[in-house]
Amino acid sequence: MKAINLITFLLLGSTFLFSACEKSNDYQEEFTAEDYYVKATVNGEEFEANFYNITTFSGYDSTTKDSISGFSANHNQTALQVDILLSKQNGSYTINRTTNRYPNANFINYQKGPENSDIYYTPNAFNWTNPTSEKIGEININRNDEQVFAGTFFYTAYNNQGNAVKIENGKFQILKNFTPDE
Repeated sequence: MKAINLITFLLLGSTFLFSACEKSNDYQEEFTAEDYYVKATVNGEEFEANFYNITTFSGYDSTTKDSISGFSANHNQTALQVDILLSKQNGSYTINRTTNRYPNANFINYQKGPENSDIYYTPNAFNWTNPTSEKIGEININRNDEQVFAGTFFYTAYNNQGNAVKIENGKFQILKNFTPDE
């Protein structure tokens, strides 16, 4: 009987002990490189960049006086890039054909070499003063915290000859403030 009471006491005591524990405010989620990616379908072809082929950036646009951030991802001699205002929180943001410079995006095919790269861009990246607001894409941010920037996207980008590339079913989960182990 004493053994049963002792076991019961230990079980109840450990239950209270563990239920009283809380996560500290500086808790960091544990992720592996496989948890970070940029994926999309580009004109029907699969595009997937892993952690090692993704670059994040932030900067300042002196023309619009906006702080921007974004990511660039590389896959099989192609790259896609998405720029968005740094202050954007969770939500949906339309990529218009020419109005509203941000967000904007591009797709680069450099399979023929750097000097012959075919660059497709959302026209609002350069011609953003026209009063047209045709929707050509969207970025949905569903996580934007101190560690991770994540969401979905789609857009149509154009090259100088007017040819289009369709970026569909895009999704991303990117680590912020990465510091490699030394």
